[in-house]
Amino acid sequence: SGMYQQVATYVSRCEICN
Repeated sequence: SGMYQQVATYVSRCEICN
């Protein structure tokens, strides 16, 4: 949650930010 969410949003995927 945080920087990981930005990365997940950048790749249009939210599996690591979950």
